[in-house]
Amino acid sequence: MASMNPQSILFVGGSGIISAASVTRAVEAGHRVTVLNRGASTTRPLPAEVETLRADAEDSASVDAALGSREFDVVAQFRAFSPVTSPRTSRASPAGSVSTCSSARRRRTRSRRRACP
Repeated sequence: MASMNPQSILFVGGSGIISAASVTRAVEAGHRVTVLNRGASTTRPLPAEVETLRADAEDSASVDAALGSREFDVVAQFRAFSPVTSPRTSRASPAGSVSTCSSARRRRTRSRRRACP
């Protein structure tokens, strides 16, 4: 099912159980998907359509180098409890919209940033 309004989506993480399923679903919906992670997991391969960026999200210089000047409509972070963990990924969305998802904790973050429902 292709999206009527495809968006560019950055997933930080993207290889966990929930995030891998979300990445696959976003690709199936016709979105342009980029995943930023360390590239350490081979358990859940990403769809071929996914652009993969290698960086350690805990290392701002690594993230800056990987993202360059790219901007995304949506940033979904599955590997941390809050956007504060990786402020550079928060800046990747010009609208300042970041979804922070964790199976361990859900929380509301500051304005224009949404926690998982």
